[in-house]
Amino acid sequence: MTMRTVAARGVRRCGHRRTGGLSAVALLLAVTLVVPPGAAYGAPADGSASVAQAERDRLAREFAAVLSLREAPDTMCLSVMLDGDPIFESRSGTAFTPASLMKVVTAAAAFEVMSPDEVFTTEVFARTEDLESITDGVLTGDVYLVGQGDPVLSTPRFINRYEVPVAHTDITGLANQVMDALSAHGIRRIEGRIVGDESWYPDKERDYSGEVQAGETDPVWRRSFVTANHSGPLSALLLNSGFSRYSSSVFSAGRRQSVRAAQPAQHAASVFDDFLEARRMVITRRPIAGAAPAPSERTMLGAVDSPPLSEIVARMLTRSDNTIAEMLLKEIGRRGGGSDRASAVADVQTILRHKLGRAADGLLIADGSGLSYSNRLTCGAVAGLLEEAGPGSPLVEGLAVAGETGTLRNCHPVRSRGNEDQLLTVKGKTGSLDHVISLAGTAVAAGGQAITFSMIANQPSIILLGSCNRLRRTLLNAAANYTYGPAGPGIPVHAGDRAALVALFNDTGGNGWFNVWGWKTGAHPSRWHGVATDSGGRVTEIDLSGPFGNGLTGSIPEEVGRMSELVRLDLSGNDVCVPRSLVDSLPTTGVGTCAVFADTMGNIHEAALEALAGRGILDGTECADGICPNEPIKRWTIAVWLVRAIDGREPPAVSTSRFADVDTDEWWLPYVERLAELRITLGCALQPPRFCPDGPVTRGEMASFLVRALDLEDAQPAGFGDTGGNDHRAAIDALWAAGITAGCQTNPLLYCPAQAVTRAEMATFLARSLGLG
Repeated sequence: MTMRTVAARGVRRCGHRRTGGLSAVALLLAVTLVVPPGAAYGAPADGSASVAQAERDRLAREFAAVLSLREAPDTMCLSVMLDGDPIFESRSGTAFTPASLMKVVTAAAAFEVMSPDEVFTTEVFARTEDLESITDGVLTGDVYLVGQGDPVLSTPRFINRYEVPVAHTDITGLANQVMDALSAHGIRRIEGRIVGDESWYPDKERDYSGEVQAGETDPVWRRSFVTANHSGPLSALLLNSGFSRYSSSVFSAGRRQSVRAAQPAQHAASVFDDFLEARRMVITRRPIAGAAPAPSERTMLGAVDSPPLSEIVARMLTRSDNTIAEMLLKEIGRRGGGSDRASAVADVQTILRHKLGRAADGLLIADGSGLSYSNRLTCGAVAGLLEEAGPGSPLVEGLAVAGETGTLRNCHPVRSRGNEDQLLTVKGKTGSLDHVISLAGTAVAAGGQAITFSMIANQPSIILLGSCNRLRRTLLNAAANYTYGPAGPGIPVHAGDRAALVALFNDTGGNGWFNVWGWKTGAHPSRWHGVATDSGGRVTEIDLSGPFGNGLTGSIPEEVGRMSELVRLDLSGNDVCVPRSLVDSLPTTGVGTCAVFADTMGNIHEAALEALAGRGILDGTECADGICPNEPIKRWTIAVWLVRAIDGREPPAVSTSRFADVDTDEWWLPYVERLAELRITLGCALQPPRFCPDGPVTRGEMASFLVRALDLEDAQPAGFGDTGGNDHRAAIDALWAAGITAGCQTNPLLYCPAQAVTRAEMATFLARSLGLG
């Protein structure tokens, strides 16, 4: 059995040089590795790296003790990391059958293709033409229950069997919505049936009792796993985990008594039929499984969303729920090569190669739950996935808590002799098959050091050791008793940088981030998720990136621009932007530039608005923190924009107005007077002279304003079908000839002269007039 301890490193690496092995005896004799002073991350403030290394060696010995237990087989692996650095490894690169540690892989892969806050939606439809031809309260046609892969859709009776609340989707809420919708249409009777649609996963593989690969004799799952209901039948429309009957117990004895639905979609439709009938809806025909009409042919009657993916994954990991794992595998496949098992596991293999690099070599994925004996994982790969996710991540937060929840609720860590400190909280995932015992998990010390470990043991009948066996207890105790590490990183806190981090948290929706580990707590900023500092406490890197980022939204605050030592800011995948004032000073990756106005992102007139804003033309005419692009532009606003565009400077101050309805206290008074002076406007009425400053401007009026402002020449008729006889026709034709307008419609060609001009449209007209695009 090959084992090794690894000295502390000063710099964290994605890869590391593998050194020669040590025997178990040598390791247990407490050989201390000496490294240069200060090389150990987290060394005490006095620079005593040897003390820090001794603490690491002690932690390695306590984990390595599992290998000397008489229960420990030769066919096992162990990987232990501290703050991402491996401190002990034994056959960590050798692949073994992992059992339910596969769920760690499934969860990690799911978070690569889905956001932690993503939900699964189940919908109900009727044909639109059927709803339009209701007679005497009768709907003649079917109602369609359409599944989209929700793995936790349940009835209250099914979910109430759990001793603690678990993530689920209550189908009765959907039944209530549909009843309300039907009642609103006056429907009391359905001359049709409830049709369950499971086409979201077209493969319709109910279980994986076939061969792993074509031509092989070994099945993916043992047939007994299916008959013992280790997983329910799989379907895009799955209710109560696919069981048509079930006992009051959620544990293994009760699971064996459950009855699998032969057709899960038909079963879901049947239960939904019962719920509607219990609410006094008459349904004349039996429910079936079938296909819903095309989206263009149907009208929605109701929809219900699942809990977010993070909560569903937590239920899967904490309770080791096989059905959820296999449903998530199908969804991973659907977003890649296909929802069938062969395509889905190929997609997971690809994700692992992307995340782990060469550490993915030798791994074999056969299913999502770990029921298959054909799965192969290494301890290094499992520990690597947990370490990469890190404390506070949806993956790690979803693990069971030793001595408290899920599959580890009855396995309490025990305080070691002489330890007077409070035990650390250990989170983990267990795995058990006849020939497999496995455990992987994490713990975080008071000083912020993150311990990550993974163990897989393969031996015939090893399951007889029991759930809370000595192999698992040794690992849990080693992690929970790591209370002797350094109190902190031993480096100062830079107040300005910490304040900038807090501003980033506050301004980008920190309370909704996917991982908030350490943020705004008393922990040193170097322990905050995604933050790295130098030896002086200055923040050098912020990495909150990911396939879906970390849930950041909004704009990066100005304070971040004052972090003078920041050399890397990776926010890829987040819905954030960097203000223009910080574009040149921030080392950003994966971040776009903020729009000038908060409400113009994606607007087709955004470029024109920004061009005018850059010239100061829009100053003072904003609304709140935006420009209100879709609001009709007012006449006084047109005056401000046109005068600035024509004159290129502010007009002289005036104290009186020629218009009776213009308040002389208004800041825009000089612009209105200057517009009149240029004879671009005569006002909206002559006796008495009025300007109607708050009135809207039609597209026809706007044409006349621009033609006078630009002194455009008359042109040939443009051919608009709706400008004949209009007072502004000549101006409209001139704008067309000058290329300033293309009309409001091209086929047939129309201008819409009476339609109010929006602020965004006016910006585009003016930008074209000025040659700004």
